[in-house]
Amino acid sequence: MADRECGGAGGVFALSPWLAALLVGAAPAGTVSEVGMDVSWRFEADALVVAVASPGPGWVAVGFHDQPQLAGSRLVMASVAADAQGAPAVRVEEHVPAPPHHPRRTRGALPTARSGSGPPTRVEVSVPLDPEVPELVVLRPGARVWLVLAWSREPDFDHHSARRTGLWVTL
Repeated sequence: MADRECGGAGGVFALSPWLAALLVGAAPAGTVSEVGMDVSWRFEADALVVAVASPGPGWVAVGFHDQPQLAGSRLVMASVAADAQGAPAVRVEEHVPAPPHHPRRTRGALPTARSGSGPPTRVEVSVPLDPEVPELVVLRPGARVWLVLAWSREPDFDHHSARRTGLWVTL
């Protein structure tokens, strides 16, 4: 993966109309477009809110790390499927750094989804800042983090990504 700089207010990436509509009333802290994904983020009182759009109908993942690698990242995965009434239902999991694989996080505040649609997958997740959980990468405005982005053609989290990349951003 190449080491690239992106993000911050006034960045060079344009928001898709879907992301712009989702963020009405709240200016994004940063945006990035990579591997077919449009991603933007903003901070709220106790969470980092990340809006993600991918070209595929499956899951999307956004990860955060203090090193340029996937292994050991704080990874949030989301997928959208219709519920019993046919409305979009979002499934969200957070995986934390712990060898030998990313287990699901079970303590502290967990990520939630505010909206979603698909296909293609479009979702907004709220990632708790959780500074009291020591194994998590600290997410705060101005922090420099390795941002991992991935998407899949399948909604099942056990399927591998169709595309994946990582880049340095400033939150």
